[in-house]
Order: sequence, then structure tokens, then C-alpha cells
Amino acid sequence: MGQWGNGAMRQWGNWPIQSFLAAAPAEIARILRACRERYTLTPDAEITLETNPETATPGRLAAFREAGVTRLSFGVQSFDDDELKKLGRIHTAEKAIDVIGEAMRIGFASVSFDLMLWLPGQTPESWYRTVDRAISAGPRSRRTRGPTSSR
Repeated sequence: MGQWGNGAMRQWGNWPIQSFLAAAPAEIARILRACRERYTLTPDAEITLETNPETATPGRLAAFREAGVTRLSFGVQSFDDDELKKLGRIHTAEKAIDVIGEAMRIGFASVSFDLMLWLPGQTPESWYRTVDRAISAGPRSRRTRGPTSSR
């Protein structure tokens, strides 16, 4: 039987659960129960759920927390509504800010979000505004990435 957590087998933290895998938070709870039955999770195991700000309602967030999720990561990408539209994202900047705050109020001690740099049409000014809003949003963990190409 393996042991998952912050010890030798840290895969759980490296492969976060995608919220779209489950029709409901109950599915996440079922997956986590199965993992706990098969593996010994250390008490400090970080269980991350990646989710879209638009689909992260307060009720779903609370249910994920109750299911055993300890960390949320939001696919924000930008805090500029025009950039979000160009990316085809379904959330707005305000929605992202609201849901990040809601996750922290619900009790998630670890909340992060992704931001994208060098988006088509992104200006230094829009990037600076995004960074300012990211800092104001509150989480200590943020990740930025530039575009990738598939060759």
C-alpha cells in the first residue's frame, strides 16, 4: 500500500483533480474515499482541485471542502475582461475575484490561480492591471505562464 502526501510519493499534489471530471462534488468525495481506502494519506496531504471561476459556486466550493479537498486552483488566466473574451473564457474578472474571496471565506487555506502572459493583444498596461488585481485578490500562490506551441 502506498502513502500519499508530502512524503516520498507526492503525486497527488502534482496531478490535481480537475473539477470537470465530476458531475457533482459527490463524485469528488467518492474518488477521495476510494483513494483513502486504497492508500494511506498523510495528515498533511494536499488535495488540489482545479476549477473554472464561473462554475465555482459557493455551494460547490463548500461541498468540495467537505469532500476533503484542501487546495483550490482557479483557471483565471487574466483579470481583463477583453482578454478573457479573446481566450473564450466564460467568467469575468469580477467573477474570478469574487470566487477567490469566497473560497478563502469557506476555509480553504490554500487558494491559487493561473495567469497567462503574452496573450495576443495584451499590452504592458493590461498586464500590470492584471497583476495589481491578482495581488488584491489575496492568495499567496499565483502562477504565470506564457503561450505554448504544439510542434
